[in-house]
Amino acid sequence: FEDMAKVFYDEFNKNIEDEFLYINKEAIAAASVAQVYRGILKNGQDVVIKIQRPNIEETIKSDIEILRSIASALKDLYKDIDIDLKQVIEEFNTQLMRELDYNFEAMNAIKFKKMFEDSKEEYIPSIYSEYSTEKVLIMEKIIGIKLSDISKIRELGWSTKNIAEIGVRSLFKQVFEYGFFHGDPHPGNIFVVSSNCISYIDFGMIGIIDSKTLNFLNHMAIAISKKNIDRVIHLLID
Repeated sequence: FEDMAKVFYDEFNKNIEDEFLYINKEAIAAASVAQVYRGILKNGQDVVIKIQRPNIEETIKSDIEILRSIASALKDLYKDIDIDLKQVIEEFNTQLMRELDYNFEAMNAIKFKKMFEDSKEEYIPSIYSEYSTEKVLIMEKIIGIKLSDISKIRELGWSTKNIAEIGVRSLFKQVFEYGFFHGDPHPGNIFVVSSNCISYIDFGMIGIIDSKTLNFLNHMAIAISKKNIDRVIHLLID
């Protein structure tokens, strides 16, 4: 905690414990890039505090250089390999660098909040921008059940079929309507907050679909729903 508190101080020039009514020094989640703590703001709001590990950017950049060397060596050894390993590494590097900037994640979360502001089926946590920087992110704490905890969901008498359908509708809305979707929707990043509502967390990885591809996907969906095989073939060839 002392190491992470120093990161907070470096970002704000303030002691982390002075900024909260309460902060649990035991991390509620610990990953390779960040640690997450539970806290209560001075206005009484329950939040999670995501703080980037010290020197993690230097570690990742060093690891990427090692991967670049491996990719180059493999390309020389296996000249007929079909995959452009260097391009894979560069895409991986671009995404990792984005994930290291929590301003990017904060903007993604704010956009999701706007997208689903009128929805009763999806709840997006609020971001506290005044406490969010490149290395610190403060987000409203979500009270819910992990999507993978099926026994708990059934214990409450909630329909897993209904929740699954909400998830599918949500994904379709993100992809087909907005062309902007959650890129890391594993069960740990989706909470069930009621029998008819889910919530997403962790917006570090998102996908964006350009207008041409979005247009294609919509036409393809319509053609498939109408079982118009000729139209499907035409779209795929195009």
